[in-house]
Amino acid sequence: MLPILPSLAPSRRLHEEFLDEEVRLQVEDFRQKAETSACVLRDTHEELFVALYLGHDAGGHAILGFRAGAPLPRLREYCLALLPPDHLSRHRDWPTALTYAELAAGCRARAEVSCVWHSFSATPDNPTALQLVGFKGFTLEFAACLVPRCVVVLGPQPPPLDYLRQLLRTVRHTPAHTPAGYLLDLPLTPVAATAAPPPTPQPLNSPRLADFLLGQSRLTPALLVQGPPGTGKTYLLAEICAQLLAQGRRILVTALTNRALLELATKPHLAPWRDQHKVLKLALSTDEEVAAPGLQAATRLTALPGTLVLATFHMMSVGAAGSPEIEAAGSAEWFDYVLVDEASQALLATLALARTLGERHLWVGDTAQLPPIVRQQSERLRVPGAVSGIRTVHDYAGLPSFRLTHTHRLPPRAARFTGLFYDNTLVSSASTTGQLLPGRLSLLLRQVLHPEGGPTLVPVAMPPGHEAPPTMLQLVKQLVTDLFQADEPLAVAVLTHRRTTNRALQRTLAGIAVPAGSALVTDTVARVQGLTCDICLYVLPAAGYTYSLEAATFNVATSRARRHTLIVADESISENNGLAAGPVQAFLSSLMHQKPMLLIESLQQ
Repeated sequence: MLPILPSLAPSRRLHEEFLDEEVRLQVEDFRQKAETSACVLRDTHEELFVALYLGHDAGGHAILGFRAGAPLPRLREYCLALLPPDHLSRHRDWPTALTYAELAAGCRARAEVSCVWHSFSATPDNPTALQLVGFKGFTLEFAACLVPRCVVVLGPQPPPLDYLRQLLRTVRHTPAHTPAGYLLDLPLTPVAATAAPPPTPQPLNSPRLADFLLGQSRLTPALLVQGPPGTGKTYLLAEICAQLLAQGRRILVTALTNRALLELATKPHLAPWRDQHKVLKLALSTDEEVAAPGLQAATRLTALPGTLVLATFHMMSVGAAGSPEIEAAGSAEWFDYVLVDEASQALLATLALARTLGERHLWVGDTAQLPPIVRQQSERLRVPGAVSGIRTVHDYAGLPSFRLTHTHRLPPRAARFTGLFYDNTLVSSASTTGQLLPGRLSLLLRQVLHPEGGPTLVPVAMPPGHEAPPTMLQLVKQLVTDLFQADEPLAVAVLTHRRTTNRALQRTLAGIAVPAGSALVTDTVARVQGLTCDICLYVLPAAGYTYSLEAATFNVATSRARRHTLIVADESISENNGLAAGPVQAFLSSLMHQKPMLLIESLQQ
C-alpha cells in the first residue's frame, strides 16, 4: 500500500500541478484525433494508413504493402500499429461513424513502430504493384499474431498517459524522508543569483573509467556522469554492466528510447552475457532480436541475480506500477544497480521513480543538451526544474558529478568549438581529422568546407520572417546534391529547429538520389539527440533566432558530425549574434573571425 502524505510541500504541489496540466494538454491534443472518424483520418487527413503484412526482412523489419499511389508514413515517423478484428479487416466497409478510438479499442494487438525504408515496386509493366514499406518496433507479441496478407492499421500515437500517471503517483506518494523524496523536494525554480553557483563536474581522465566509477559507486548511492557528444557514454555503460554481471548483480538500465537500449545491448562487452541469456528487454521487437542475437524478452520488471534488464522510461513506469515484486517490497531496494542512460531526457519525477527501484544509481546524461519535450510552453512553465531533471539534480542535490572529456566523434577543431559548452575541457580522440573530402568536390563545397573539418558559417540572403525562403532551400539542395557526388559514402543530416522549415526541407530534398551506402536524414533538432553523421547542415532561417540560437539546441545541432558542420543562416546572423548568449555567442564570434565566409545571394549562374 502506498503511503498517503498528509499534505504536499509547496514544491510538490507545483510539481503535481505541472504533471496534471501535462496530462490534460496531451489528452486534449489527442482527443480530436481519437474522436475523428477513422475514414476521415484515412481519406482526408492522411494520418491513418491500411496495409497488408507481407513478412519480415533480414533485419527483422516488418514488411507492409500499400496499394499503388496511396500515401505512405514518412521515414522515421512513429505511429501506432493495430491489428483489427476480423469484422473490421475490410477497411472500405468501415462505417463512417467509427471513430479512431473505437477502432483502436477493438484491435487484438498494438505496438509503437516507426518507418525505416520505402521501396516502390511498381513498374511500367506492373503499375498496380504494392508499395513496400519497412517498419521497426513490432514486438514479439504482436508478431506472433501476424499471418501473411493480414490487414495492419497504422494510426496516430496516443500520449504516454500510463507513464505520466505513474510519475504523478510518485510525486504524490513518495515520503520526504526517502532518497526519492529528497529529489522531489529540490528547488523547481531558479535559485536567486546570490546562491552558490552550480558545481563544476570533475573531469574524468582515468584510463580505467569503469573501474573508477564502480569504485565511487561503493562510496555513495548515486553518481552523475556528464557525457558530452561522442565521449563514449554507451560504451562505458556497457563495460560497467559487464563488470556488474560478472559480480552477479541485479541491474536495470533505463533510457528514453529503444534505440539507446539497443545500442547498449549490441556493445561487445555484453555479447558474452547475451549468449548466456543474461540480458533481457521489456517489449522486445523483432528487429531488436535480429540486431542483438541472444537478447531475451522480459515479460515484467523483475530483478534476478546476474541479470541485466533493459526498459524504456515508459516501460519502467508501467512495470513499476504492475510488478508484484515492488508491491511486496514496498520501499525496499530490489535492483542492486539502476543505470539511467539519456538522463538529460528524464523528467525529475522519472529520476525519482528510478531512485525507488534500486540501491545504487548511476545517471549518465548531458546537462548542456536538450531537456525533455513537454506540451507546456516554456515561457508559461512555472517549474522548469521539474522538466530538466538532470539539471535540477546536478545543481541542487549535492551528488558527486563527473564529466567525460575525450570525444571520439569530433575532430580537433570541432572539439574546440563544442568544448565552449563544457568549460573548454573537451579533447578530440577522433580517428579522422575531418579534412576536406577527397575526390570530386564542387566549387561550392571547396568554398564552404573547412580544411580541418568542424563548423563553417554559410550565409545566404533570406527575407526576414520567412521560415522557408527559396534561396535557402535551393542552397541546401545544391549542397546535399554536391555532397552525394563525392567519391565516398556519406551520412548527411539536415537539421533545423522549426517544424515548418523542416517540412519544406523534406519536400525539397525528397527527389535527391542517395547513393548506395550513403544516408540522408532531414529532421528537427529535438528529434535527433544521439544521432551521429559525417556531414551536418544546421539550417537557420531569418525567423525565430531566439530559439535556433538557444544554447542546448545549438549545441545538439552543431555536434552531430564526424567531419563537417555547415551552419546555413541569413547574412544578418552577424547582426543578430547578440540574441545568443554565453557559449553560443562565443561560438559564432569565433567562427566569424576564421575562414572568410561565402555570401551566397543566388545560385542562378
